[in-house]
Amino acid sequence: MTEIEDTIETSALPSQLKEYFKTSTSIKVILSKDLLEDVVDLYAYYHSLYQFDTSEFSACVITSIKQCTNSSSFYYYLKKILENRLEIKSKDELNSEYDDYKYIKIEKDFLDKKFKKIALNFIDTLFDEQETNARKINADLGKLELISELMEDEYYLEMYIKVKELKENSHKNNG
Repeated sequence: MTEIEDTIETSALPSQLKEYFKTSTSIKVILSKDLLEDVVDLYAYYHSLYQFDTSEFSACVITSIKQCTNSSSFYYYLKKILENRLEIKSKDELNSEYDDYKYIKIEKDFLDKKFKKIALNFIDTLFDEQETNARKINADLGKLELISELMEDEYYLEMYIKVKELKENSHKNNG
């Protein structure tokens, strides 16, 4: 194993970047121990202070290695690329947000699926004469309201309002 391969293997770099360094023949021609040490140093800096997308970091590194013509200025070149392209969030800011319980991270796809499932269950329950359950209908309506408020999206608010109107119209027709 060469010195560069050993450094790649033992470094704290993201796994996708290590994999690229080990498998790409074009990068092996360009990559030197000094360039690799610069990448490791910058990764340690960003990883220690910020939360960021490691795939984006890796893409910036690969692009920078291929484009930089002067290896003595590579560190500053890569640092400038990372400053301009990498979206970062301070770890202190993240920690204080979660410590104070100000925010809960919920994926949008999760809420999309939940909203659709609850809306379909609501409609099924509303129109199933044998299973009309006011408690379940109201619980589902409350869940839809909560999701529409969390999403702060006009589509969800409009859908919630339409489902609520559907319930009220159904109640008027049955009552």
